[in-house]
Amino acid sequence: MTRPALLALIACLAGCLVPGSSDTPRLWSMPEAPAGDAPVRVFLPAELRTPRVVAGDADGLARARDLDRWEVPLASGLARQLAADLRGLGLRETIVRVEELRVDTAGNHRGRFRAQLRLARPAGTPDLELAVAGSVSGSTEHGEAGIDRAIRAYAAAATAMAGEIAAAVRESKGEVAKPVPAVTVPGK
Repeated sequence: MTRPALLALIACLAGCLVPGSSDTPRLWSMPEAPAGDAPVRVFLPAELRTPRVVAGDADGLARARDLDRWEVPLASGLARQLAADLRGLGLRETIVRVEELRVDTAGNHRGRFRAQLRLARPAGTPDLELAVAGSVSGSTEHGEAGIDRAIRAYAAAATAMAGEIAAAVRESKGEVAKPVPAVTVPGK
């Protein structure tokens, strides 16, 4: 056997001996959510546009997990969850730009987003354009601690974003009255 062929064979065999390299990747998806009324598009920061699941570890550092992969892209899963949670609000189109989204294996999430909405109006009047900016944070107790809880935290973050968007839509429709600031009367 020639020396280059022997070196190539040794390199191939050495790759087989690396711990964890023969593990099978696991596919994850967000909990199934029924389709919503209107299309929702989600745009993510670069660090989340990967087929690998990104979750914080015990030290709080976000890292992409080599063996944990999304079954469908994260943006699609978040869009499906948002569409389900926004059903029945009369939205024609929703575009959500996630500026930051941090999830960890303890089930905690926090993030910031901006949404552009087009709200259907009565016939003869133009659709209402609405911009919403918000931040979300919370945690989920569901699932086993670890990557399972991180996946559920992504879904919880989407539901929290939908809650803020829904509140803004209801307010724009006049369904939720803005609180009146308290007025103090001197001497009383």
